Amino acid sequence: MDLKRYALNFILTALALMVVNYALLTFADVDIGNAGMGLIPIFLAAMLEGQRYAREHGDVPESRAMWQFSKQAAMVVVAINMVLVAALSFVLPDLRYLMTQSWGPGVLLCVILVVGVISFLLTRQFLGMGARTTLKAEAKKRKKQ
Repeated sequence: MDLKRYALNFILTALALMVVNYALLTFADVDIGNAGMGLIPIFLAAMLEGQRYAREHGDVPESRAMWQFSKQAAMVVVAINMVLVAALSFVLPDLRYLMTQSWGPGVLLCVILVVGVISFLLTRQFLGMGARTTLKAEAKKRKKQ
């Protein structure tokens, strides 16, 4: 499992969701943004890593390895979110206002840490799910041949 690839998939998925949300809001006056949207990059990055592992190794990663990778991935997600919040605080007036309040940065840090814990658990779950799904699909494909 590759942490850099996980981070890249996480970032690209998050950016793609922002672009889609912005386009829908601008052109169709539809806002699909919600708190759950922040979990999609975690799901996708973990599933892709699990699938990649299964294709390369022909097996599901060991539980211990998945927990270890999930811990590292959660730290990466926290770091990315901290950088994103800091950068967006220069652009978004509401976030800038929140950062100027005495309690604002603490609240944002708590939210980011909660997202980190959630990403730890979801990454572990979806790594295994991605690997198992890939192995089942490949077995079914071989069976048909």
